[in-house]
Amino acid sequence: MSAEDFVFTLINIWFGHFLADFFLQTTEMADNKFVQTRNGTYWCTIHVIVYTLTIMLFPEQKDVVAFLGIFIPHWIIDRYSLAYKWMKITGGSAMLSGNKEVASHPFGPVVYVVMDQMLHLFSLYLLLRYISVF
Repeated sequence: MSAEDFVFTLINIWFGHFLADFFLQTTEMADNKFVQTRNGTYWCTIHVIVYTLTIMLFPEQKDVVAFLGIFIPHWIIDRYSLAYKWMKITGGSAMLSGNKEVASHPFGPVVYVVMDQMLHLFSLYLLLRYISVF
């Protein structure tokens, strides 16, 4: 894949990411996807299916490997709230109370969302760069 094609495809994938993660994710999905119950697993899985199918529309990808390559990292990041775990490791969780929705610092939720998005975007970059399923 040429550098130009790589950048074009990456932009399309990231566009699909933002569309799916911000506009197509319902409040119920967002609130429940990391709750450690069967209901949380259900909502995380529904969100990530919608997310994965949306991303696959942009480069018109119909490959099972691409589906799994998008689905699995996103599900793990969301289900286990890896952004919060990273913030705990780096000391940034002091900006959040025990509940990710209630900030103890005004920028706490912003830092959490940015970290979450960076994990997602980086996983998509790695998928495109090293697995080349698109």
